[in-house]
Amino acid sequence: MSKPFYFLFLIALTFSCSPPSDQKTDVSDSRTVNSKNFTLRLPSFMKEASNLNDDAVLQYQNLIKEFYTIVIQESIVEYDSVISESGLSEDYPLNLDGYARLIGDRFEENADEIISKSELKSISVNGKNAKYFEATAKVSGLNIYYHYGFIKGDTSYYQVISWTLSDKEKKFKETMLNILKSLKEKNN
Repeated sequence: MSKPFYFLFLIALTFSCSPPSDQKTDVSDSRTVNSKNFTLRLPSFMKEASNLNDDAVLQYQNLIKEFYTIVIQESIVEYDSVISESGLSEDYPLNLDGYARLIGDRFEENADEIISKSELKSISVNGKNAKYFEATAKVSGLNIYYHYGFIKGDTSYYQVISWTLSDKEKKFKETMLNILKSLKEKNN
């Protein structure tokens, strides 16, 4: 076989044997991204963004796959102060559960329609207490699947929020949980 044909054969074989790129959602095909106070593992198909949420300290997306992740970091002391001063500590205790419930309630208020929402589930993320819930909501006429995670760090609460279209829930559900589980607070 001549060299030009052999080269073309190898290229054709490579592309015909690789799975379509939209099936690559495994965390083994991921990379670690750094923020000032934490690291997070994200699928390599995601690119940095800047327009998803004004409060986010980290924002990544893939517009083609319609998959998005942000991280919001908030001071535990500031949360406790605001809740105490507002007289809301009976409804939202000064702990991770209260913080997660407050964010969950605000999520419900801002969605056009809640289609489904799980109870808060407890997990450990790199030795830190964490909680998460999953929800499907109608927003601007679209059914969106959300994965909201909450981690209590040394001095901050972290929200790790991922979302996609609801018909892609099965495809990305495990990836979203793995993103949450990957957050690792840096020693300050």
